[in-house]
Amino acid sequence: MSEKSFLVQLAKQTLLDYVAGRPIVGQPRKINHACKLRRGVFVSLFHNGKLIGQAGQLISLEPAWVNLIKNTVKAGQKANLVGQAIKNKCLKIEILVIQPPQQLFFASGSDLISHLKTNKLGFVLKAGNRQAYSLPDKSIGVSQAENLLSRLCLGLKINPLAWQDPKQVQVFTFKAKRFTTSLTLNPSRASL
Repeated sequence: MSEKSFLVQLAKQTLLDYVAGRPIVGQPRKINHACKLRRGVFVSLFHNGKLIGQAGQLISLEPAWVNLIKNTVKAGQKANLVGQAIKNKCLKIEILVIQPPQQLFFASGSDLISHLKTNKLGFVLKAGNRQAYSLPDKSIGVSQAENLLSRLCLGLKINPLAWQDPKQVQVFTFKAKRFTTSLTLNPSRASL
């Protein structure tokens, strides 16, 4: 079974079990090799195009499949899926498997922007022992990148232009594999 098929099936079954109040699946019988690697995983749940629940981490000491289960349940909790009228509610599930972040060395703000706007990378902005991140998305323009970096600096409680100075911040970039699927919730269903 491919990595995508394995993760999509595991996320669907986990969410169905969670919503139905059944015990969450333990270790699957056969695990795709890539899913045994220690990877951060984000799970996002959407209903009618609106984000209703999300959970994840960038770095993990556990295999991707373990993180997928944990973050699927957490996203379901944030979406408040238990106890609602959820029968036949159609959800979009988005799974991001995070590759290990790598430090990006840059000489100036324009150098940083040039790299970020041309690559569909996620990135971590680090100042001292604080950090903020942005998940990978479509290519962004210069003004969007500048605004995003400034907002992340504000979140770190530093000067909003500190991102332009490699002496004030460190930047780490990462790639992510993105898998999406849809699921119609019907808690009475035993399994997929």
